[in-house]
Amino acid sequence: MILGATGFLIGYRLVLWESFLDQCSKNFIENTPQVIVWNCLIGIQVALWFILTKSLWSALLELRQNFKNNEKEILLSIFIVALLFFLLPYTISFRTNSPLQGHSYKIGILTLMAFCLVEAPACVGMWLVHVALRKISFNERQPNSSEIIQFLDLQNRVQFFLVIAGTGIGAATLATGALRNALIAWAKSDTLPSACIKIAKAINFPPDLVLLYGLYLSALLALAYAPIFVTLQAKGREICDSTYPTSSSNLDSSDSWVSWYSNRKKLEELLKIQANMISSLKTGVAILAPLAGSAVSLLLGAK
Repeated sequence: MILGATGFLIGYRLVLWESFLDQCSKNFIENTPQVIVWNCLIGIQVALWFILTKSLWSALLELRQNFKNNEKEILLSIFIVALLFFLLPYTISFRTNSPLQGHSYKIGILTLMAFCLVEAPACVGMWLVHVALRKISFNERQPNSSEIIQFLDLQNRVQFFLVIAGTGIGAATLATGALRNALIAWAKSDTLPSACIKIAKAINFPPDLVLLYGLYLSALLALAYAPIFVTLQAKGREICDSTYPTSSSNLDSSDSWVSWYSNRKKLEELLKIQANMISSLKTGVAILAPLAGSAVSLLLGAK
């Protein structure tokens, strides 16, 4: 609760910081009701990051032994993802004409917070699970029940990190939609000071840009998840093949074959190795899509 309240105050106050020092910025804050919605969403977003951080870092500490001997690989991956993560948000920020004082650096701070508190740790968590998966092999022996439980645990951990990262993406897309709504509403306002008319006329924030932002971040998350998914599928098939091999000599009778097929099918379902990458991502991320999609549609109401 304290973490959430602290995060909300930080996010809310960041938007208002120095916002009353400029005439247009002050008018934007005081005379545009949609700014309140956007500012509250920013506060909620930062509160969410603070709340998720505790469980996220706790999960990372449990996997810390997998960081050893893989430091370069993980750090290089973080660097690449960071470059891609900041590319589009900063492009949008710099091409957006905004009356808000310090708009670009405030969006930059929020983006940096999102990356450091949620997205980067979630991606690192998935990569640490990937390292743990690469260490296990069942090609030459049948796994015992504890090893299957370990595999399922790693699988669940990946889904946990996916949900965390997906939550961050949904919140960011929602807040971006609210910002667009506020800017468009202000540009059409009848209370604009004459000094702000030029800025208002220059505002061009098409709704497609908000959707592009969400799709871009989702694609980036899918790119980070792809190698983990491939390894999960490969290890799952190793478990199935070693537990119920197709070359088994006990498949002479039809009853034996039916029993073998039934047991293998149940194991495949348990290990989720029949799922494709899209359905796997849906399980981890798109459970938030109906809520986020509906909210974004409402926030994009301004034309």
